[in-house]
Amino acid sequence: MKLLCFALPILPSLKQGVFPDGKVLRDFSGLRNLAWPRADQWVVGTLQEGAEQLAETIGQPVTVAPELCSRHYGAWSGRPLKTISAEDLEKWLHDPKFVPPAGESRSMVYHRVVQWLRKIQTKDETVAVMADADIVRLLILACLGLDVTWENLLDVAPTSWNILSYRTHWRLQTLSLPPEKSGFEITCGSKNDH
Repeated sequence: MKLLCFALPILPSLKQGVFPDGKVLRDFSGLRNLAWPRADQWVVGTLQEGAEQLAETIGQPVTVAPELCSRHYGAWSGRPLKTISAEDLEKWLHDPKFVPPAGESRSMVYHRVVQWLRKIQTKDETVAVMADADIVRLLILACLGLDVTWENLLDVAPTSWNILSYRTHWRLQTLSLPPEKSGFEITCGSKNDH
């Protein structure tokens, strides 16, 4: 099995220091000119509207996997980070079990990512995943047998490819490869292969 994980562009609210609220859609138009690899299945971790836009952008049908959607911030959704107490921000950054009011902890998100991975791990195919960088990071940790406490030691760049393969165990083949780099075509195939 091969797992091709594309980290989606960062949400505009995060650039502004605001917790995502799930209402603002990203602009995926910058992805139109990228080379997209062959895959037996395309899976997205986004809302249905975003999935439709991604399917149109890449020219492939996609399946929404709710397990791969971004973390739910609950009462913090739509709020600027500066409105959260320093104590709560410290917990949010360093305690994987900390849950924002009516939201999800990093451990909860990791658990649902692991559940999705267990469902697909037995397939002998290439699966392309398009999800937020934090979800891709959790997928990599889960594949490597590392728990969520390792999350802050791994960077996954937005709009990058992260490639894992599985035979008898998972292997990380590529981390944060920009899609326009020549190594991408060697690893994933070129437009001519389509």
